[in-house]
Amino acid sequence: MKHTKIICTIGPASLDVSLLRKMYSSGMDAVRINTVHGDIDQYESIIKTVRMIADIPIIMDVKGPDLRVSLINDLLVEKGTRIWVGFSKKEMVSFTGDCYKDVKIGDWIHFEDGILESKVIKKQRHKICIEFIKKGILKDKKNVSVIGRRLTIPSLTKNDLVCIMLAKRLKIDYIALSYTRDAEDILNLRKLIGKSDIGIIAKIENPDGLKSIDPIIEAAQGVMVARGSLGVELPLQKVPMIQKSIIKKCIAKGKLVITATQMLESMINNHRPTRAEASDVANAILDGSDAIMLSGETAIGKYPVKTVEVMASIAKEVELNVGCQLCNESSSDLSDAITNSVYSLCQKTHIDHILILTKTGHTARMMSRFRSGKMLIAVTPDQNVKRKLHLFFGVFPVFFKAPVLDMGLHAILYCYHEKILSKRDIVVCTGGMYTEKPMMSNLIHVQKVSDLIRYKDN
Repeated sequence: MKHTKIICTIGPASLDVSLLRKMYSSGMDAVRINTVHGDIDQYESIIKTVRMIADIPIIMDVKGPDLRVSLINDLLVEKGTRIWVGFSKKEMVSFTGDCYKDVKIGDWIHFEDGILESKVIKKQRHKICIEFIKKGILKDKKNVSVIGRRLTIPSLTKNDLVCIMLAKRLKIDYIALSYTRDAEDILNLRKLIGKSDIGIIAKIENPDGLKSIDPIIEAAQGVMVARGSLGVELPLQKVPMIQKSIIKKCIAKGKLVITATQMLESMINNHRPTRAEASDVANAILDGSDAIMLSGETAIGKYPVKTVEVMASIAKEVELNVGCQLCNESSSDLSDAITNSVYSLCQKTHIDHILILTKTGHTARMMSRFRSGKMLIAVTPDQNVKRKLHLFFGVFPVFFKAPVLDMGLHAILYCYHEKILSKRDIVVCTGGMYTEKPMMSNLIHVQKVSDLIRYKDN
């Protein structure tokens, strides 16, 4: 079983039902919908199709305080080309957010993750004049970065609000907030989500998000390291260590962490990745990512199925060398002590799998932190929890409403009958038993499956 999870962005190249089935069978663990492109009807169609194929997590990626360029037709620019940019759809070229007051003469503005660079030359009549530094094509809906500036644009757009309503109605598992700046952005989104149990993933894409990374991790259910935008907003050489730091912080807190952007970029047009891309995927796994994400590779690429196969094969090979990255600190928290003891037990004696009884998913998330190399069979009576857990490293979630009495034994037998466990397996069972306190682990039970079968038969 592959322990690292693969998220695929769905787009024109992968809308076909048969292609989605092949991607799933090749190793796709979750689906991302990028709401920068497409429309509500298309999103709803994708959601219903995915639900028909497999019970896997769906992530809806909303724009947030994201700035995009809007133009009628793609524009070829030369070095020295100057254009006027407005902030209304009536203009030939405009930005999707009004940042006129924030932008200063002399500021650098980058397009499409730095592929095109320009400089602000003039400002007048609520427009800015920019001059391009090199030849290229300015494309519609590509991201815009005003280097070194915090933009005072709303954290959510009107389209975001419509998408959030759809997410609530169709019970989407996660909403990813682009350009998260601080914990307040997360809390504002949480208020809009209301009583829904949709998880929030904070996309870290700029210096503001980095400055507030600790409170963001506390407020969100997960973090996405969006290296493309980070590499534009910050010096390129800083991104690898930022990636490692964010992943380490998320693991320590038991929060979902996703590494994204340009992982197998060349496979948009080629059936094989570069060696550098293969190494990049490998390093993201070795750093401790729960999940790695494909964007344009599966949304608009020529080889979406092959790309998933390649990423899965790299993951299976590399994750054999993933080890525990948690500091060995003593804790007064009983749940921490339980999960630490389970990991220690697995290191010192022969255990085949870890079976986790969980209502909220907490014990499974805490156990996943150790990157033990064992399959974590998370048995839960909640379908929503089951889907969410599917994104965590090494977690194999199972939906089963076990009787309260001897819950662990019933769960083991169920997994045996479903051929998840074999007779010869030795499992350690953990979770919370006979307690009303949420997110509380208090159980360690080691069981040989064959002994339990004999006991039951007698």
